[in-house]
Formats: sequence, C-alpha cells, structure tokens
Amino acid sequence: KMEKEEIKEKESLVQLYNEAENYFNHLQASANKIMDAIQHERQVLLQFQTAHNQTHQKLQSVHFPKHVTLNVGGTRFTTSLANLQKYPQSFFGRMFSGEWQLQPDLNGEYFIDRDSKYFSHIVQFLRGEELNLSEEERVGIAKEAQYYSLERLVELLTLPNFEESQILNDEQKKILLEWYTGEYKQWKMVYSTTRDENTSEQFHSKVDGLKETYIVVESEN
Repeated sequence: KMEKEEIKEKESLVQLYNEAENYFNHLQASANKIMDAIQHERQVLLQFQTAHNQTHQKLQSVHFPKHVTLNVGGTRFTTSLANLQKYPQSFFGRMFSGEWQLQPDLNGEYFIDRDSKYFSHIVQFLRGEELNLSEEERVGIAKEAQYYSLERLVELLTLPNFEESQILNDEQKKILLEWYTGEYKQWKMVYSTTRDENTSEQFHSKVDGLKETYIVVESEN
C-alpha cells in the first residue's frame, strides 16, 4: 500500500513538473514575442529619429528671405514668404518647406515654368484679398489653382457665383447647392428688403414669373 502511495505521489510530482515546464515555456515564448516587438519599435524610432535629424539639418541649412520673388514664365511677382507657406500641402508650401536645397537664380528669383496670365490672381488669393472675377477668369484660375494644389481656391472658384449676396457665407451656399439638384451656373439676388421696397407688391413684381426661387431670411438666433 505504501509503494502505491509513493508511486502515486511521484506521478503527481511528475505531472506538476510537466505542467510547470509547459507554463514556463509559454511564458518564455510570450517574452520572446514581446522582446521582438520592442526591438521592432526601437528600430522604427531610430529610423524616425534619423529622418527627423536629417530634416532638421536641411531646415537649418535652408534660409528663405522674408519677401520672395517668383519668375513665372518670364513675369516677376513678389510676395511674402508667409503667404507662400500659408497652405503647407500646396505647390508653394512644399516648394518653400525647406525639405529641398532650393536655391534662387543669380537675380535672387525662383523660376516657375508656367503661363503667368492668371498668376496675379493666385497671389491675390494667397494675400487674402477678395477676387472679383468674370466667368472666363474663374475657369482659367481654377485650372491654375489645381496645378498649384490650392484646394481652397479651387473650392471657392468651382462654387457657383452668388451675385450680390450679402448675408450668405460659404457654408450656407453649400447647403443651398445640396438642396438644389438642377443645372446651374450662377445665382442672383433678385429681391432684398434692404435694397428694394419692403412690400408684398414689390416682392411679387421681382419674383413672379421666375422658374425657381429660394427665399433666404437672416435670423438673430
């Protein structure tokens, strides 16, 4: 009976040892995976740090003047560096980001091999000035804005013209366009209570007979 108990006890110990060994192997495998992941992240961080240091060195070695002269197809335009860097993802934002060893020519100008016909309007936009454009100019400038990756200008130019509107902002114009599904080129204000007589007769004299109209009311709420 004692021998059977001893054998049973030894079997239990062997089983516990095997279970402990299996558990230890599992822990070791998990630890190895964690170490591999840490090593991978370390390599990624080292690569990022190297790239960051290289970019930092480039930025330190590239200095642009506060005022930049662009030679666009033979025509010169001067504007501030801040204006050119205003939209980082644009042609100009990337050009003057400092990521490349960009040097001006002997005249201190940066040459862009592009037609300059509409470039003065591009500069106006970068300066934040209002653009008063004909339909032909809108189409031409929109193409140039696409080339220069000025998405905000493209958006403004491809929105239909809301002629004489004084209370609609860009977001409200977009909402109107979502409501209206027909073909359109321009929107025009035909009646205004501040410009025309504020009477029902005057309103109907301006609006009656038109195919489709929208009434916009400005509220203080």
